[in-house]
Amino acid sequence: MASIFAGLFPEKTSSLTSIEDVGIYWQNSPQPGSISSALRQWVQDTRSLAGRIPKRYPDFAAALQRLMTSNSHLSDRRAHHLTADGTNQNEDSSFSWKFDNYTHSQPSSRLSTNDMIELWEQVNCPTLLMNARQGFEHRIGQDNTAGHFNSSAILNIDQAGHWLHHDQFDLFIQELKLFLANST
Repeated sequence: MASIFAGLFPEKTSSLTSIEDVGIYWQNSPQPGSISSALRQWVQDTRSLAGRIPKRYPDFAAALQRLMTSNSHLSDRRAHHLTADGTNQNEDSSFSWKFDNYTHSQPSSRLSTNDMIELWEQVNCPTLLMNARQGFEHRIGQDNTAGHFNSSAILNIDQAGHWLHHDQFDLFIQELKLFLANST
């Protein structure tokens, strides 16, 4: 989303840091034939997400174990911190992850590949594309997408997944501070 904003409002953007941001991937996936079909599907999907009931873990340790199992790159300390801040204790003393049901809702309409490229080419500020070596495929900076930015650098961080800012926090902060200091 930050790269879309920077492309729409380049005059308001002095630098851009993209962290594991989606590159050209879902733009090429099939969509329903008409805008009416696409919007109806979006309404249906959104309504079904509203009824999602979060999974309950019997105790804090079980929620912590769930996080550590799903993200092996986290240190014990960072996993404990994220679990403490990322869960709620329920009335029955179980724990559930704080979760916005609507994060799994797809946009009602999608930008095409050409639309994304047009926006990226409007970004005229220094741009740092930060990706995790063990992160998701099709991130900005992969598949030759960095070439669509006027001034970009790619940083691939090892021993990190999609949460690279948690997985390699110290390196992430160090590189971000360096980039920001040099882009003002």
